[in-house]
Amino acid sequence: MTPTVSVFLPTYQHRAFIADALDSVLAQDGCDFEIVVGDDGSTDGTREIVADYAARHPGVVVPLLSPVNTGITANQNRVLAACRGEFIAFFAGDDLWLPGKLRKQLAWFAENPDAVICYTNVEEFDSDSGRRLRLQHMPGSNPFREGSVEQLFLSPAFFNGTSAMARRSACPPHGYEPSLSIVSDWLFWVETAINGRVGYVPEVLARYRRHAHNITNGVERIVREQLLALDLVETRHPELAELAAGLRPRLLWGGALGATKRGDYALARALLASLADWRRARGAATPWRERVLPTVLRLDRAHLLGRLASSTSGPLRALRGREAGGASGGA
Repeated sequence: MTPTVSVFLPTYQHRAFIADALDSVLAQDGCDFEIVVGDDGSTDGTREIVADYAARHPGVVVPLLSPVNTGITANQNRVLAACRGEFIAFFAGDDLWLPGKLRKQLAWFAENPDAVICYTNVEEFDSDSGRRLRLQHMPGSNPFREGSVEQLFLSPAFFNGTSAMARRSACPPHGYEPSLSIVSDWLFWVETAINGRVGYVPEVLARYRRHAHNITNGVERIVREQLLALDLVETRHPELAELAAGLRPRLLWGGALGATKRGDYALARALLASLADWRRARGAATPWRERVLPTVLRLDRAHLLGRLASSTSGPLRALRGREAGGASGGA
């Protein structure tokens, strides 16, 4: 019998967490579901735990155990292709669901037949202590929103994927974009949301685990993939080109600010240069903040001290000496 819900669960090196994740799904009630677990070549014992759960829950836990690591996007596509349910609930091998999540989202979909994505609030928590770090959605900072695909261009990460459920018929038939190894999720949600409305259940029904092994990637790579995703949107969906054009300068500016905060001034300058080129090509005015920040970055401390180190003038040698004295605790 075809299940109502397919739980989409990619995992990799999650030995410490996968059992808790699976137990939190198996505790769901009020619907029939399958759990499609795609292990991406784990070497830490994750695949053995998944195989054990599949043996104890035949027909419910569906194991897809890759002998090699294929990468996030390829693993996601393998799991997606195996999902058979009318709805797909998206999850991860290191997160948790709270009781009633699937039941409540299915009830919401029954009342909203024009909707294609439903998400919930999510609690981020520290894995070691169990302490709550923050809620994904808070009034005034990141409130719940619903509506059309436009919401994904106003704030690309406004919901956490581990809380989302989607109609399988609305998902893009080609799945996740293989050329995007990091931000393929966003493009997937865009290509799902063009088929209907996005809405929410205003309850905390999922928990996102923060731990030392969360996947992290270089900022530059993330920004480059975000811009590539916008290129793909403009090519595949010309009707969304205006929305993509509005998001592009915000991504470049946000990336430049983030790089500045981390002290990566070279990346910040490169992103600001790209932003300036983009505005010039469209004859758009440059806001004052985008004119000021490059000047500030040219005066960053590392650059200034480098200039001092190569100087031979008396006043600059004296200033260099004061910097060195301050660094060593001198007066």
